[in-house]
Amino acid sequence: MVRHLNIGGDTQGDTNGHGGIYRAVFVYQLDSYHYWEQQLGRHDFHFGQIGENFTVDGLSDAEVYIGDRYRIGNALFEVTQQRFSHSTKNSGR
Repeated sequence: MVRHLNIGGDTQGDTNGHGGIYRAVFVYQLDSYHYWEQQLGRHDFHFGQIGENFTVDGLSDAEVYIGDRYRIGNALFEVTQQRFSHSTKNSGR
């Protein structure tokens, strides 16, 4: 169940950097997993390892904007903050 501050069963270990009403749900791109595997020379990552609630394929940082809305099942999610990553850091976005 999606709640105001989190998804049922989810906990945030560092509430200063994660959680709250604007960081209740974290989405991470599959391409970012591939990037870090390549950068670190590893192939043992598994979904959820970064702490994300959803791992998505096909939604790059360049395609997602604050205010975008996505429906997953009966829940409507809205992007409230950009995700800082290797691509946002390099692009200045």
